[in-house]
Amino acid sequence: MNERALGLTPWVWPVKLDDYDRSTELKIDEADALRANVPSLANGVLPSVVVERFPFPRLLKPLEDVCAHIELHQKYWTNLKILMLRDMAGRGKSYWGWTEGGRSGGLRRQREKEKRARRHRRKALEAKR
Repeated sequence: MNERALGLTPWVWPVKLDDYDRSTELKIDEADALRANVPSLANGVLPSVVVERFPFPRLLKPLEDVCAHIELHQKYWTNLKILMLRDMAGRGKSYWGWTEGGRSGGLRRQREKEKRARRHRRKALEAKR
């Protein structure tokens, strides 16, 4: 039995994808901003400050539209954006170009890189004492 026979309507994506620039590659200024700002999270810079330093609506507006559509409380939007920015920084590609099978790999690699950086800074601080 198919969905039509059961009276079910197929799920439709809640935002109009054609309204967005869905280029899979990061533009030079986007990649530069990611490289310059995402690592600062590991140094204690607040996520909200990092998001403010990333003025690229091409990548943030679709996330905001989905958050608004699903009525996600706005206090969670910054953390979602940071997760996506970290993953884009790790992959070097906009989320429009991610494949289904590889979505979690970039984030995992980025977190491991941040852990190594924190360990390195901690050892450097201990060596100074």
